[in-house]
Amino acid sequence: MCIRDSYYHYGYYCPNMKQQLANIPPQKIEKFKEENKSTIDRIIKLRGEIRSLACTQNPDWNKVIEKQKEIAELRFELEKKAISSGLPPFVVGHILHPGYGHKFKKGHQGPYNK
Repeated sequence: MCIRDSYYHYGYYCPNMKQQLANIPPQKIEKFKEENKSTIDRIIKLRGEIRSLACTQNPDWNKVIEKQKEIAELRFELEKKAISSGLPPFVVGHILHPGYGHKFKKGHQGPYNK
């Protein structure tokens, strides 16, 4: 497989991601989302708080860092739960960032397609 024809996720080379996602029943992902709705909502809320803090005139970067650490811990917990549910951990990224992880078309001038 040529790197140019592969799939990327947040800038990392992930050649099998689309195939792996296609093999996961959507009901299993939906069930995981429902079981972990409070954690997912908490992460989304923290992201909004980070944006609000960072967009102020004089941001308190220590508070931003604290919230980023909390997001990292929550995401790690979600990934552990995904693995224990029989899902690959990258599913968490697709739940938290819908629309990311798309296929670059041939000729795309990204860092890996030069």
